[in-house]
Amino acid sequence: LSGNIHQVYTGVTLIKYENGICQKKTFYEKTDVYFYPLTDEKIHAYIASGNCMDKAGAYGIQCEAAAFVRKIDGDYNNVVGLPIARLLQEMEQF
Repeated sequence: LSGNIHQVYTGVTLIKYENGICQKKTFYEKTDVYFYPLTDEKIHAYIASGNCMDKAGAYGIQCEAAAFVRKIDGDYNNVVGLPIARLLQEMEQF
């Protein structure tokens, strides 16, 4: 990821049953995460910390890896796990 862009996609399907009828609405959210170039020393230190081992994409933007991020285009919450604002908007319209 060093010096590159990581594209994070989250897909969501809402399902509603009313009067025996199933309705579905599917959407996705995309966020681009731009990383600073990282030295081998920073990469090895981050790997040694173990914080990358339980994360999709091997980083948690809400943790120490935030220092590696130059900017994001899109919803920060999408990178953390779920695009909450978009989900609530879609639920209101559903």
